[in-house]
Amino acid sequence: MNTLKITSLRTRIAFLLILVAMVVTFGAPGLAYSAQAPAPLVEDGIMQVMLFPAVDGSSTAVLVQYEIPSTTVLPARVRIPVPAQAHVGWVGEISLKTGPDTQRDYEIKNEGGREFVEFTLSESKTGQVDFSGLPLTNEKGALNARLEWEQSSAAKTTVFEVRLPSKVHDVKISPKPQGSPDKNEYGETLYSLSSRDMKIGEKETITVSYKEGAGVGPFSIENLLIGLAAALGVVALVLIIFMIKRPKKRGE
Repeated sequence: MNTLKITSLRTRIAFLLILVAMVVTFGAPGLAYSAQAPAPLVEDGIMQVMLFPAVDGSSTAVLVQYEIPSTTVLPARVRIPVPAQAHVGWVGEISLKTGPDTQRDYEIKNEGGREFVEFTLSESKTGQVDFSGLPLTNEKGALNARLEWEQSSAAKTTVFEVRLPSKVHDVKISPKPQGSPDKNEYGETLYSLSSRDMKIGEKETITVSYKEGAGVGPFSIENLLIGLAAALGVVALVLIIFMIKRPKKRGE
């Protein structure tokens, strides 16, 4: 019986040593579960919604950034609404350095019939989702884009913008842009619209119409051709007058 007790004690000690080694190597089950717990959700960031028609020549994109407060401790979860008719493209963090942005895994969730993209920021305070696939229609030479936005996730402020390709004219945007538009290094025009404190479920509709080309202006192709034709006409007239009035040589 004493031998049995000693053997059982040795077995328990060996099992305990194995268990300690496993905890040291792999971590306790409770610690592992804690490490996999989701990061805190941040809902007081600034959401910037940019409508970008003709991004690929035939459809409209929506680029949405979410900037969390600078005092937020990372990692942090953020949510960005999915616009109607849009497809989720790139999702990730915007780098503040010269290096590339970081793509992140994400989930599309639905609460109360409203969809949003949820992902985690671990390196940057700004996340972004690129949406594509919104229609771009052509009516009588005018290109038209429309964004039906519903606030399906929380933000302190939601800012709306429109980004148009270079060399466009007859631009019509609703709601009316605020202030003068800016141009970037690619010649694209950036229009600032409203900034709002939107509640969950609130909606905003943005419509854009424009025509491609330089338009009828002082440096348009149409005016250039007209100017060249007029110049050639003047030259021809001068030559005719010269031929009529030039003195004849003897023998002509």
